[in-house]
Amino acid sequence: MKNIYKEKVQIGPLAWTIKPLEPKDCVEFDGLCSVPLEAEIFIDNNLFGERAIDVLLHECLHAMEHMYDYDMTEDTIGKLGNMLGKLFVENPWLCDYIKEQIKKENGK
Repeated sequence: MKNIYKEKVQIGPLAWTIKPLEPKDCVEFDGLCSVPLEAEIFIDNNLFGERAIDVLLHECLHAMEHMYDYDMTEDTIGKLGNMLGKLFVENPWLCDYIKEQIKKENGK
């Protein structure tokens, strides 16, 4: 199983660190995104499955919003995160296809 807390998400010129959400914050949130200066994404490490996917995508969308100076409502980000999560859950072959295309792009 991939440990996302050892990974970074490259968004524009910044590599966003993924960190576990503090237990005190898990009561109110499943994830948080810092400002670009800090470039940190926090995810509740008790999440799994589709919810974990949705929250990670949701927080990445917030990071993209910051990086590209594009304002979206929380409702829009929530819906996009959920729809993208559902897309990958219902079509697991997409991840393999995307990896294959990235390898071709990078000449591997």
